[in-house]
Amino acid sequence: MLTRLQSVAIIVCLVYVPQFTFALSRRLALNKRLSKHEEFLKPKLFFKSKPSETSTVLYDTIVLSCEAAGIPNPTIHWLKNGERVQQGTSHNVQDDEAAFENAAGDDLPRLQLANTVSKLYLDCITEEDEAEYTCVAETPLARKTQSHKVFIDPIRGNPRHRCSLHNGEKPARIYMATSSRFEYENELTQLYCRAEGKPTPTITWYDPFNEPITNADGYKIAKNGDLIILNATWKDHMGVFTCVADNGIGSDNATAFLYPTGRG
Repeated sequence: MLTRLQSVAIIVCLVYVPQFTFALSRRLALNKRLSKHEEFLKPKLFFKSKPSETSTVLYDTIVLSCEAAGIPNPTIHWLKNGERVQQGTSHNVQDDEAAFENAAGDDLPRLQLANTVSKLYLDCITEEDEAEYTCVAETPLARKTQSHKVFIDPIRGNPRHRCSLHNGEKPARIYMATSSRFEYENELTQLYCRAEGKPTPTITWYDPFNEPITNADGYKIAKNGDLIILNATWKDHMGVFTCVADNGIGSDNATAFLYPTGRG
């Protein structure tokens, strides 16, 4: 008969050892790839999503999605018929770049390999929302665009009352976030989490151990919602970070897989 301690030990081995082994194998493979293939580390930018055409009806709500990957880590914003779509309430230049990383000022090159996802929410659609929406992915070195077209079906309809909100309130929504990030150990690392809503959402981050993060112990939460990790290490920071946006009307969340790696 197994003792309770023995049972717990077996469960821990079954649950965590495979995860640790998988993470370790990924680390060894990535280190080998980084050390042998300099081409892999060159600046790049590409879309992981595809252009789209969406047919909708009046007063409906739709979400346009876009995903880009690159070195350095890209940001994403949207255009409507060529004009910038304002998401969130900030007009700070930091919301269009990885400003905290760019200002770090050390001499060692960073990896800065990341995936960024963005969503554009179109609520209570009217004729004015029938347009071409452009997803703009940018790094300090490159800029690429992707087209998403929205058409209104004149035959089908949708009752207007379904999209009405009281006092102009809107639930919290995350419109841009890092989905994965690979970075050298002991480097300042920025994970995006930008949210919108009315009232303005509050951002809370959770570490890979599901503990809430504060502006302490090597972390900083920027005013725009991004998480800044001052010295990311594989031992302490490898895993999934979770960003939660909440404004009392609704909540949204996004996860970012962070993988700090040695320089080889």
